[in-house]
Amino acid sequence: MALADAIAHRRLARELGLWRRLDRRPRLWWRDDDAQEPTAALDRLIGLANGRPMTLAVVPSGRVTALADRIRATPGVSVAQHGTDHVNRRPAGQSPNEYPSDMSALEVGAAIAFARQRMAAAGMAPLAYVPPWNQVDRTLLEALRGVGYRTYSAAADHQAAADLIQIGAQLDIMRWGQGRPRFLGEARILDRLRRRLRTARRSAHFHHPVGLLTHHLAHDAAAWRFLETFLVFADDAFQWIALETVRTTMTVAL
Repeated sequence: MALADAIAHRRLARELGLWRRLDRRPRLWWRDDDAQEPTAALDRLIGLANGRPMTLAVVPSGRVTALADRIRATPGVSVAQHGTDHVNRRPAGQSPNEYPSDMSALEVGAAIAFARQRMAAAGMAPLAYVPPWNQVDRTLLEALRGVGYRTYSAAADHQAAADLIQIGAQLDIMRWGQGRPRFLGEARILDRLRRRLRTARRSAHFHHPVGLLTHHLAHDAAAWRFLETFLVFADDAFQWIALETVRTTMTVAL
């Protein structure tokens, strides 16, 4: 084990020890993005999950019927709606977004509702909305309200709207940017996890889950290796929690 990884493990172990002294066990939920059809990578992901609760963020424009058939009998798997088609329609230099900036909330909501119906018709009723690239703005929030979504999942630094449940996915194991995505690195991931747990402990937000974020279609060999070992570690250190449970335990100020 590299020195940086070993140091990150020791620091995380100390933080977990502080949780145990308080007779608390941190919660962990799992979101995997960009599912579009049955693939060997998806089979590998489901095999690693091995019944652990996992939410697939499904792109509705994909082969949703085949995907629904693949996961229908798979224990622990729930689904969320991952946008409408995951196509960027913003000009170069702007943050990627499926919807042009001049689209109204009513138009965005209609697109979301149409795509959600496609998933439902295939046998996958989404429990939440996951915006591609974690892009959230007022138009999207208004659209979600208009079509009846109460729960969405975005990045860790996005503030929840007052009348919606926002579930963060803070622990992305991939590094994004120029070139192909690649594994973020064990030390960096564990350090982010430790800091998230420290913040939750100090603010007494013990019931707020940490979100593990994976992208099965983008994983390189290092990401798969990390996931194999991390899941076993998490079985002992965390309480796995399903999206359905997260929705009912998160508090919302109405």
